[in-house]
Amino acid sequence: MRTNALATQLEPAQLCIFAAVLAITVLAAPMARAEVKEVRLARQLDLATCSSMSCEDQKLVEKHGSALGLTELTASYRPLGTPTALTDALLSASVDIVGIGFRRS
Repeated sequence: MRTNALATQLEPAQLCIFAAVLAITVLAAPMARAEVKEVRLARQLDLATCSSMSCEDQKLVEKHGSALGLTELTASYRPLGTPTALTDALLSASVDIVGIGFRRS
């Protein structure tokens, strides 16, 4: 049975110091952030996506973005016809978020 070479070479106090330094290094590293100025949303053309229509009408993306300190954030809504068109737009990076409504038969 093979043991961890680093753990066997370090005393318990040294191991605690090593773990503390490693934790501080990881926690102190800057977080990766990417801020965009425009969020691109796509939706279907029916009443099943009524929530995204009211989100656009009340400018909720801009409102909550400015509450988080993103004052220049805008949202553009692109109405597309079918779920296939929405999926294609998402896969081609033409939009950031899609809203697909489900119809009852």
